[in-house]
Amino acid sequence: MPETHISTTVAPSLSTDSFVSIGSQQPISAIEEAMLAAVAASHGLVTVSEALSLHRLCQMLPAGARILEIGSYLGASTTAIGHAILGREIDLYCLDCWHDYVAHGFIDHPWAKSAHSGNEVLLKFLETTAFIHSQLRILKGTTEQFRTLLPASFFDLIFIDAGHDYDSVLNDLLISMRALAPGGLLLGHDYHSDGHGVVAAVNQVIYESRNITVKGIIPGTSIWYAVINNPLQELVNLNASGLPRPTDRTSVPGSPASRSL
Repeated sequence: MPETHISTTVAPSLSTDSFVSIGSQQPISAIEEAMLAAVAASHGLVTVSEALSLHRLCQMLPAGARILEIGSYLGASTTAIGHAILGREIDLYCLDCWHDYVAHGFIDHPWAKSAHSGNEVLLKFLETTAFIHSQLRILKGTTEQFRTLLPASFFDLIFIDAGHDYDSVLNDLLISMRALAPGGLLLGHDYHSDGHGVVAAVNQVIYESRNITVKGIIPGTSIWYAVINNPLQELVNLNASGLPRPTDRTSVPGSPASRSL
């Protein structure tokens, strides 16, 4: 495994201003038009602006990059990412339990209600993402099950969109800190007024860190972002603090009302 990571070549070029226009709702190329059509066909849960944001950020990654998506479901966000990396030397790892979401109370979605098992959701995901071919690596299970299996300081971009309760988001954040390469980009979905667990965990882990200076919400989306220069040190700091606890953070800067971390 290489000792240095390409994310250090990406992070210096990213500032908070870099994210201001990245979620523009207007596709700027035939490639983006095709990507949006594929995302719409996936029956997923991302908006046009969110799909464009993920696509454009992943296009910025150089050859050799590694992406981890935590929570893939039907593959809508995976499709946006896949179109950005197709044919390039970039690997996408998708980690999901692919449960029977409705029966377990995880999700309320029209397509999921027609599925009889998590396996059917997985089959739909595989059908949707088949175009990514060998660049796609599937990790079936929970982040907790993969906690010690994910290499440390390995991924250059991690997108979190799994369980939205506080404990699940916190766990995913901590595992991601260990797996993210220095200077890597950490993203997550559903930072909004209904995502109380997401807001609380992200505010405590990302917003309250003085060392994370490039962070915020991509305008027009519910995607939060942070460039983490030293993820392992952030993890050490969190452990030293006794780890965050759930609190009501809806009124502080960084709440959905202000759309800014």
